[in-house]
Amino acid sequence: MADILLEYIDEPLDRLKVPEYHLYHDLVEVCARDAKFNDPQESGPKHEKEQAPMNRIVAILPNSKRYGQIMQEYELRETRGALFAKAVDCLDAYVRDLNDDKKIKMMDLPRC
Repeated sequence: MADILLEYIDEPLDRLKVPEYHLYHDLVEVCARDAKFNDPQESGPKHEKEQAPMNRIVAILPNSKRYGQIMQEYELRETRGALFAKAVDCLDAYVRDLNDDKKIKMMDLPRC
C-alpha cells in the first residue's frame, strides 16, 4: 500500500526506507501477536507487550544499532518518511477493521 501511496506524495521520500520502517515494525508486531485495532483491551498495553519481542529481536540481529535507529525514528515519527509510514500503518489498520467480525461504528474507532 505504501508503495502505491508514495506516488501521490509531493515531497520526495526514501522509497527504500519506508518499507524498512514497516518491515521492522511488523516484525515486532508478529512476535508480540498484533493487537486488534478495535479492541481497547488489546491495544492499551501495546508498547509493554511489544518490548520483550523487540529485545529478543535486537539480541539476534547482526546490525541491532540500525534496527534501534529505524524503530526510534518510526515510533517517534522523527522523519517525514517515518510519519508517512505510520500514517500508512494506521490506514491499513482501519481497512482491516472494516472486515473484522467485531463490527463497530467508524466514529467509535480510536485515533491512531
